Amino acid sequence: MIFLLHLILILCIYLSPFILDWRIILVFVALYYIQLVVFGNCILTIWQFREEARDTTFYSHVFELLGFSPNKRTVRLVVDYVIPWAIVIIALLWQVFGRHSVFLGF
Repeated sequence: MIFLLHLILILCIYLSPFILDWRIILVFVALYYIQLVVFGNCILTIWQFREEARDTTFYSHVFELLGFSPNKRTVRLVVDYVIPWAIVIIALLWQVFGRHSVFLGF
């Protein structure tokens, strides 16, 4: 159940540049970082894996299920620093420079 919720949320995040205004996405990125500071990890990850160490991510878990052995530190760096900002950049390119409208915006 938690796995499915996690998966749906991540899919929504990847679709967000085409649905949400880039400023709303920026707010969600800020909330994600606040969550990391306050709880030490993603709330769903804590709930799903029940671990104290900030080691496993949903992505590393999926890679392991698929038979890969990812470097968990590298995966965490990509999840925490590359993906959020890539989504913001994609949203900016799509909405501001591409002049596409979104469903939920200002």
